[in-house]
Amino acid sequence: IQKKNIENQNKIIINEKVLLTLKRQRMDEHYVVPPNVRVFLQENSRLAEGGTTADRTDEIHPELQRLAIRSVRSVKLDLGGVDVICDDIARNPNEQNVAFLEVNGHPSLNIHHEPNQGKSQNVTKEILRDIFDIQ
Repeated sequence: IQKKNIENQNKIIINEKVLLTLKRQRMDEHYVVPPNVRVFLQENSRLAEGGTTADRTDEIHPELQRLAIRSVRSVKLDLGGVDVICDDIARNPNEQNVAFLEVNGHPSLNIHHEPNQGKSQNVTKEILRDIFDIQ
């Protein structure tokens, strides 16, 4: 938590919710995490509560991308952000656990321009190209 708080603008606050999530994993706030072990501090990923962003645009499996686009269109939106939880975004969704959480009518574009991990994606430019049919 201390390391993440140095790296992140939004700080992780150790509260009852974090302590309960750690306890469910048989840990507490003093537990020393071994290398390469993932620890969940919360059951959500709110950026305001210390969550991080990772751009994986270039890795998304074509079928998962197709389903995300279909979900946006199914709620009659021209532009939407899709929150997905899956084992691996690069794998076929038919071969893994996938949950579509929500479609956002006002997606946060800034998380693609400045992700905590991964390369920056100029999604605004791509959206404008699509709107104005620019090649």
